Amino acid sequence: AFLNSISSEAAKISDYLYKLALAHPEIAFKYIQNSKVIFTTSGDHKLKHCVLNIYGKEYAKNTFQCYYKSNGIECVGLLGSPTLNRSNRNYEHFFINGRYIKSSILQGAVENAYKTLAMVGKFPFVVLHLNMDPALVDVNVHPTKLQVRFKNVELIEKTVYEAVSNALKQEYLVPNVDLVKPRGEVKVNPILEKDQ
Repeated sequence: AFLNSISSEAAKISDYLYKLALAHPEIAFKYIQNSKVIFTTSGDHKLKHCVLNIYGKEYAKNTFQCYYKSNGIECVGLLGSPTLNRSNRNYEHFFINGRYIKSSILQGAVENAYKTLAMVGKFPFVVLHLNMDPALVDVNVHPTKLQVRFKNVELIEKTVYEAVSNALKQEYLVPNVDLVKPRGEVKVNPILEKDQ
């Protein structure tokens, strides 16, 4: 009585399996639905291979690594180039100590880092694992354990923002503008010169 349509329930199961596979690239998954293989992962510990097997070549080709460690918090994962930006947040995946979570705090930090690379209403493709002391996060906030409460919100926001910003800069997606002095003689357009 509490189930939706077959297609709707199948979509929920698929979404859950995608997240489970992305949470554990060290485990080989084979997902079969109605006698059809939806995806298989190799369990070779490589997150990029998981993305390839789940989302396809376009996503794997247009993602790059993110690694950052500060204040005892390790951020490791894959970030998508602006070509993968989407109109919803369904492709923002966050994991804490191997568990998938939903967090507006993490979403905000990532989207701030992407601010100059995303049009209004577009959101990045992100698979980000945060490894930290379990004492820094309370997972007993929601019955499904999807939502968490951080002990130090500002520290988490700052660390994730810096992790994503640094990775984007290393990929040269965020240009630095250098002011270069003109060389040699500078000619003035006579039309713009004022009468002396």
